[in-house]
Amino acid sequence: MSIEGIISFDLVLTYDPAQLRMTGVVQDDSFTEGWMVVVNDEADGELRVSGSSTGDPLTGPAAPLIFLEAEVLGGGRSEVTFTTMQFNAGTADATAGHVRIGTP
Repeated sequence: MSIEGIISFDLVLTYDPAQLRMTGVVQDDSFTEGWMVVVNDEADGELRVSGSSTGDPLTGPAAPLIFLEAEVLGGGRSEVTFTTMQFNAGTADATAGHVRIGTP
């Protein structure tokens, strides 16, 4: 996916709240550094993040949009699923992932 012209995003992801507690969103060293980003984590197992540019649209090669921080509550494996992902009010394809929980 090209990042050209992106000025806003909305995403919703779900996860197992028995395994993870989302603690924040980090924008440092991401394409959204300096953007206004709002995080809603009121629902257990769901994280909503919206962001908008305070300047020019994005340009350049693909890179991280944001970084998620989480506290590990359990062990094993937890699915992290993007249930909604939109850029500039247009829907984008999302790839589900997982987080392996444990010590290296």
